[in-house]
Amino acid sequence: MEPSFATKDVGHLVDPFFVIRLLTFTDHTRKSFSLSEYPCFSIIKNDGVDIHLQKNFEMNSFVVNRVEGEFGFEASDENGHVVKIDTSLETGGSNFGVRPMHMVLMGIGGCSGIDVISILKKQRITVKAFNMQITGQREKGKEPSLWETVHIKFNLEGDIDPDKAHRACALSIDKYCSVAETLRRAGTTITWEVEIHNS
Repeated sequence: MEPSFATKDVGHLVDPFFVIRLLTFTDHTRKSFSLSEYPCFSIIKNDGVDIHLQKNFEMNSFVVNRVEGEFGFEASDENGHVVKIDTSLETGGSNFGVRPMHMVLMGIGGCSGIDVISILKKQRITVKAFNMQITGQREKGKEPSLWETVHIKFNLEGDIDPDKAHRACALSIDKYCSVAETLRRAGTTITWEVEIHNS
């Protein structure tokens, strides 16, 4: 849960830091605050006027079980969400699930998509439909073979200001998306484009 009455927040809803203003400067009334309302945050500073919150990042745990043939796995998280994983047909797979490296590009789509919607939502922009087309090229003749280039096409539908849409996508890819940064640190070149469909 994000702070619902943040009047002085740092950046956007996807930021790991927030400042909640307790004391208004017009009538000097004080807002009530309870950390129990924000279970994903901890207080890093309270000066009586502002409360500074930081998003908590805890250790995550996953379980991966082989359930189908030689290479068919199911991975589950702490909340019970399950993903099917398999290798390619060429290397002995049975088309049971997604290939592991493909999940990385699916991950950047999900991560960036959440960013973009959160940023536009804060600006009171309604996105009626949204999808991304992601393509990637891996290194050739290398083992392991990392993602060399990744391109994302953001397709947004609605009454959306093109400049705000581009700004939201740029903030996601260049600043907020942890998957994008993970790929960049591995040497991946990430490019993107935006297409807006007015409804």
